[in-house]
Amino acid sequence: MNQAIQPEKIKRLLIRGTNWVGDSVMVLPALKQVRQEFSAAHITLLVLPWASGIYEEAECVDQ
Repeated sequence: MNQAIQPEKIKRLLIRGTNWVGDSVMVLPALKQVRQEFSAAHITLLVLPWASGIYEEAECVDQ
């Protein structure tokens, strides 16, 4: 049973972030694209403490 994902019906997303600061910077454009596709979803990003500062001002994640 294959069904297409309907982004407007997704309420929450948990994204596991990268472990390294450089990788975290490089993933920001992808996170922005995820936000565009899932604009109605609450997006939580799970990252290690030393990479968390990179995402503090990122408007593409909620938490």
